[in-house]
Amino acid sequence: CNDNISKEVIQEVKDYNFFDDDEIDDMKNEMIANLLNGMQNLLLKNKSHIKEYKKIRKLHNEVMKSMMEYFQQGKFELKIDNDIENIGKNGISYINSKFDTSTELGIQAIANIMVYKNACNMNCITEEFIKINRFRTQAKIELLESMRNSEAGLFEITETDRDNGQVHLKNVLNNKEYCITDIGFSSNLHNDKIYLYTRIITYHGVSFGTGLNLAFDKNDEVIRKW
Repeated sequence: CNDNISKEVIQEVKDYNFFDDDEIDDMKNEMIANLLNGMQNLLLKNKSHIKEYKKIRKLHNEVMKSMMEYFQQGKFELKIDNDIENIGKNGISYINSKFDTSTELGIQAIANIMVYKNACNMNCITEEFIKINRFRTQAKIELLESMRNSEAGLFEITETDRDNGQVHLKNVLNNKEYCITDIGFSSNLHNDKIYLYTRIITYHGVSFGTGLNLAFDKNDEVIRKW
């Protein structure tokens, strides 16, 4: 029944020529992905490791909210070490970028730049929170340490465990492997065709992505050249 309704909606949109065929396909794929994700959540919600994962994600969201408020109040100043020229000579390139903060992706991108340790010569909010003893609860103090030690990279998805809502990843740059809990990606039907850029936090034995997930087609020319 739901499938018939989806087909009717898609056909109606086509009839009115609001979108081209590629956009219709994107809409259909998104509807399927949302349906699979919803089913996965229902099937996995009572598993003990999923309950623990959701508890940790809730804690992470609380910490991130505090960090974003700290940033918005102008209490954090991004600083770059004066030795940046020497670092640049070692092959690091810098580009000017703008982020659309009206989109979730733009907010996530800014958060990842400000919150996490992206370069040895840049400060970040996580380090600042540790230095000023921002939190008193042991759980949040330990999470800050895990956030500071998190790893960003381009990952190949080597195995998808839909029964447990987990995905096995290998960093294509250093071959380090992780098993992350991610219900959405565990229900993705095309994991074998993509590379995933994300940042991984491991806290109390549970690994998960920070929220900024970018998928790249393995056959993309830029990826193959890289």
